[in-house]
Amino acid sequence: MAPVSLGSDAIHNVGDGALIALAFATSPLLGVATVVAVLAHEVPQELGDFAILIDAGLSPLKAAAANLASALTIFLGAFTGLFLGSAAEGLLQGLAPVAAGGFLYLALFVLLPALRRHSLHQGQAVRERVLPMALGVGMMAMLAFAEARLGLDHGHVHGFEAPETRGSTAWHPSGS
Repeated sequence: MAPVSLGSDAIHNVGDGALIALAFATSPLLGVATVVAVLAHEVPQELGDFAILIDAGLSPLKAAAANLASALTIFLGAFTGLFLGSAAEGLLQGLAPVAAGGFLYLALFVLLPALRRHSLHQGQAVRERVLPMALGVGMMAMLAFAEARLGLDHGHVHGFEAPETRGSTAWHPSGS
């Protein structure tokens, strides 16, 4: 499981690096918001990766070193994003399914069985599993709200056209 965890994380970090570089190239404020978003999801994910590496039999020092090596691929992504510019979007679209597949595999075949082995009392389950997840979702929602308030949202959901580009039949909150 250690190679899958490290490989998926390395690919994911390349994508994060490219996103950060492209965000800073667009706007320093958008770059900072992107760094905050990346940190918000990277810190818990890296802790999970560390736990997977320890569970796979690595010593804490080797697990930390391997996790650091995987994390440093963010710089490869940043340099790639700066070098390729907007053409890096195609790279990101290709990397995302590979990283997501690795993470899904780890979640379903490593983490979920481990959670099932460690049964918790009802109060513990809420405090140790539901509350951290709710806090993470809440933090990402607050970041999305802050981005929208600062004008950093880019006005579309991936895979859908923005309402303004659909012509005069689009619904607008003002009623026009």
